Amino acid sequence: QPCTACNATEYETGACSATTDRQCAACTICGDSQYQTSPCAQAANGDRQCADCTACDYDSQWQKSACLDDADAECKNCTACDAATQWERQSCTENADAVCQSCTTCASDQYRASACSTNADTVCEDCTAKTCAAGTRRLSCTTIADTSCVADGDCLAAGKYCPGVPAFGVFSTTAE
Repeated sequence: QPCTACNATEYETGACSATTDRQCAACTICGDSQYQTSPCAQAANGDRQCADCTACDYDSQWQKSACLDDADAECKNCTACDAATQWERQSCTENADAVCQSCTTCASDQYRASACSTNADTVCEDCTAKTCAAGTRRLSCTTIADTSCVADGDCLAAGKYCPGVPAFGVFSTTAE
């Protein structure tokens, strides 16, 4: 007599012989937080194999792909922006990596009003054309400070080079 075949949701646990019919068992069903690592096969000892889905650590990772019936979740480490040259335009979230952007470099006719930080780009402002009153010196715009006026007596106290005021052995008679 012919042997009974296992159906599509079963696997063989005992082979068919001259004296016994084929033995079949129901395939294991993976749980909600599991995925299939090996499918159920109708061959001997072919039960479905399941594994627990990987849980991403959302403090330092983001999930590139979710756990599916036949594939584990894929977690990626969050990108860390280079604090010296980049700022974080978008923070790392559960489903997306951080987005880093290069810090803006101010143009030659601008000064840095606010330095690039972890989550904000450099703020550049145009240098101001300024005329200084008598008894003051004009300090030209630099990469980090706008044009300003300083009283002659306060020039060295300001820690800046002032035209026409001796400083560090340098004396300039050229007025700006």
